[in-house]
Amino acid sequence: GTRSGLLASRSLPLKVAAAYLMCGALWLFIAGIAINHTGIFFIEDGLFVVGSSLVVYVLVRHGVKVFHAKESALLESEDRLARILETNASGVVVFDAGGRITYSNHMACRVLGVDRAQIVGLRDDDPAWDLADADEAPMSPEKNPVARVRATGMPVHDEQLAVRHANGSRVFLAVNAAPLCDALGSMVGVVASFVDITERKKMEDLKVRKLLLAVEQSPSAIVITDLEGNEEYANLRNAMMGGCTVRQWLKGETPHPCKISAQQRGEMLAAVRSGSSWHGDFECLRKDGGAYWESTTMTPIRTAEGKVTNFLWVREDITARKQAEEELRRSEANYMAAQEKFRQLFEQNDEPVFLFRQGTCEILDANPAAVHLYGYDRQELRGQGVSLFVSPADLHGFRAAIAAICPGAALSIDSARHRRKDGAQITVSIRANLVRTDEEEVVYGSFRDVTARIRMEEAAKLHQAQLIHANRMTSLGKIVSGVAHEVNNPNNLVMFNAPMILSAWEDAVPVLDAYRRENGDFSLGGLPYSEMRDVVPRLAAGISDASGRIKAIVENLKDFARQDIPRHQTAVRINDVVRISVSILNHEILGATHHFKVENGEDLPLVMGSSQRLEQVVINLLNNALQSLSSIQQGIRVSTRQIPETGEVEVCVEDEGVGMSPGVLERIREPFFSTRLDAGGLGLGVSICRSIVEEHGGTLDFESEEGKGTRATVRLPGIANSVGNDVEDDASKISSGV
Repeated sequence: GTRSGLLASRSLPLKVAAAYLMCGALWLFIAGIAINHTGIFFIEDGLFVVGSSLVVYVLVRHGVKVFHAKESALLESEDRLARILETNASGVVVFDAGGRITYSNHMACRVLGVDRAQIVGLRDDDPAWDLADADEAPMSPEKNPVARVRATGMPVHDEQLAVRHANGSRVFLAVNAAPLCDALGSMVGVVASFVDITERKKMEDLKVRKLLLAVEQSPSAIVITDLEGNEEYANLRNAMMGGCTVRQWLKGETPHPCKISAQQRGEMLAAVRSGSSWHGDFECLRKDGGAYWESTTMTPIRTAEGKVTNFLWVREDITARKQAEEELRRSEANYMAAQEKFRQLFEQNDEPVFLFRQGTCEILDANPAAVHLYGYDRQELRGQGVSLFVSPADLHGFRAAIAAICPGAALSIDSARHRRKDGAQITVSIRANLVRTDEEEVVYGSFRDVTARIRMEEAAKLHQAQLIHANRMTSLGKIVSGVAHEVNNPNNLVMFNAPMILSAWEDAVPVLDAYRRENGDFSLGGLPYSEMRDVVPRLAAGISDASGRIKAIVENLKDFARQDIPRHQTAVRINDVVRISVSILNHEILGATHHFKVENGEDLPLVMGSSQRLEQVVINLLNNALQSLSSIQQGIRVSTRQIPETGEVEVCVEDEGVGMSPGVLERIREPFFSTRLDAGGLGLGVSICRSIVEEHGGTLDFESEEGKGTRATVRLPGIANSVGNDVEDDASKISSGV
């Protein structure tokens, strides 16, 4: 402390330099007396002393500064170390060479429940600590970590022990201790650090208790043995499996041994001793002699260092599983026999059958009948699937229907249109269900060809519809005849009186002209006479013409409604058929389009047939054309001509309407198919027209494109060397007014 105080003095360098200077002066004085040292030598020695004193002053001053800097750093380091120790999360205690505590940080006092004044001076083996090991057994002095470090000079790591807290409770610590040495390496004490692991210890104990409960309540039998196979622990389930108690099992009062040879048992133990696991199934006997099957797994139990110390046996009663496996083997044998029968039925079935993968429409197999029906071999059917025979328009819906089949949801389709490899159209009925094969659940689909039956049904329906239609036409004919008769009576009166009115007017004109010359123009019927003189003749002529047209329309209706004698055919002018048909539909034509055109061919041969039934065909085709128009600006064209190559007479009805898709065009000839079912259409018009045309030896064809319109063409055989049609075509008059 004195030295430090002296060195700390700021005047020390000056004092040392002054002392040195005084010593030098004294030396000069003694030298001058002793050796008579004067003159130039005296001056040189004086300068040397002064210079040397300056050097001493600088050196001492520098040394003092360095000392001050090191002293400050040491003090700062000691202060930092003290702060670190005080704020450390671990408790830190320093013992002297005798084992007494000389220092304790704040955390150590907090963990032990004492203050610093109480803990300093206590020994490491003080009875107040009540030292115990991790299992709370009293700790012997040689196991005390501080005493061990003092005795051996070697550090101790992660030593777990228990001490008594100031409140009387147990505190579990994890201790690290190391020797504290001086500058010469001699041990002068021990420093120990520790952390409170009481809560962790509780959690570990709880985990162990839970593990023990889990083992005790495990549905599997658990046994722990030594390396020779001697039981050290067995749970309750293990004893129950053998038909005895745990005590009996551990005492060796075990049931009859398992049916396993000594050699196999030795191999089991050897395998596990080497560090491997072993598993096996074998038959055992209970204490009462009853047999059961068990599955055993043996695994080694290792220490933290990896050394095998015990064996763990996990045993399970698999008697029920073995019985189930045996039953399954018998069932599989029966199932395979059933599968073989299924395969034979599948291959030999006369009905076409497909197998589809569940949840998809992928074809897994097809029987020979299916191959024969569609004309594709199995490889083609499996590779390309249902797209080979289902139309693109129906493909998505068909695939979805097959994929939706599941347990309790079968598929039933009474009629589906498919195509064969040769392009022929067929109709099939489909029944499909989910069945189990030897590998998986599949969809079993039966496809029955009902083309002939559907055609017969359609023919029967068409025949019935024709009978109904004929009956309706008969009724309509009677009604039309009655209406025509009733209309003719007033129309005849109009036709008779209109010429008389015109004649009377012509007789009155001279009188009225004279009156006008004498009295000037006058009003007649609300108009000046000068205008009425020319208007009245035109009005009378118009009345006559209109009544004539009414008469012509009535006659056409009567002709249309008049039933032909069955199977009686006459020579018919096709242009007359068109004219009458257009005349009957004149009102509908005027309301539907502003562009209606009739182009009749000249010198057409006659056709043999029924004019009334042919009119029915043309009227039906015209009706379809009118109904396809979406605007009055869209037009209809009706034309007739002779085909020179065949001599046939052709009637074409062309419209600029909505047209038909390929799918609709393909089905247009089917009975009861209609695009206007929601508007009351029956789907019989085209079928009846086709039937009538075929009765006359002709053909009916359609061409259509969506958004561009439809062309219907009727071709009828002409009569050779017939006279051309010279009848005046009233249709041209109608078309000019449309």
